Amino acid sequence: MVKKRDLKDVDRYYMEFGVDIHNRKLFLDEDIDDVSVGWIIRAIQRMLSMNNEEPIDLYINSYGGEIYSGLALYDVLEDLDVTVRTHATGKVCSMGFILYLVGDERFSTKRARFMHHEGSLASEGKISEIKDELKEMTIIENICNDIVKEKTGKNNKWWQARILRKEFWFGVKEAKEWGIITNDYNEEE
Repeated sequence: MVKKRDLKDVDRYYMEFGVDIHNRKLFLDEDIDDVSVGWIIRAIQRMLSMNNEEPIDLYINSYGGEIYSGLALYDVLEDLDVTVRTHATGKVCSMGFILYLVGDERFSTKRARFMHHEGSLASEGKISEIKDELKEMTIIENICNDIVKEKTGKNNKWWQARILRKEFWFGVKEAKEWGIITNDYNEEE
């Protein structure tokens, strides 16, 4: 016979993975990969089963990570029928930056730092395999660029002038000017 865990044990278990189910808060403070995204997606499903009306808050403090996992989470969050609020805390980089943009409302702490960059390959092998990977990376980079363009109102040419061949770091002031941050942090309450 399976023993039922009491609610406090379940809550403690989720909190170990950066999820506060009852307050509808998700914390992405590690690499974005299948494991971290899997936990967040399962937590979202649990939150929705308990209440499908209240907003969900995603706090991001991450250097980024795996693109496909990040896009999976982006799609899940984008398709929700509840408000998603994203919060930049610390560093919001690479795929973390793309995920930050999914927020219907986007907040930031005053010292948060953002970083966006062009895609990268870590290929080795046959030339045909590298060409195939480059083709796929170009498609994925275009998907991410379209997200950035849609959410900020700045076209690809504008962004490409800033990120071409480098990591492009910027702060809260620029993020507000460029339409990345939509709300001041104190407006959250």
